[in-house]
Amino acid sequence: MEPTLVDGCSILVNHSVRRRHVGHIYVVRTDDGLVVKRAGRDEDGVWQLVSDNPNKHVWPTRPWPPGAAIVGEVKWAARTFAYGGDQ
Repeated sequence: MEPTLVDGCSILVNHSVRRRHVGHIYVVRTDDGLVVKRAGRDEDGVWQLVSDNPNKHVWPTRPWPPGAAIVGEVKWAARTFAYGGDQ
């Protein structure tokens, strides 16, 4: 989900949210495990898992898998800055 959510950032998830809304970010349980993706719809109205990563060859938009459950909606994110050396 970079650049919105960087690798290793912490997220706060509202587990009471179970309904999808276009543009919102969710933790979704798929057959591949847990994924964090934005909800979207294609031109036919089919739900999609959308990555914010601009490299769509590596992180393409894909159909929302049948039976994939929403674990919750991402409401907050934070990151720790890593500095090299002994600073």
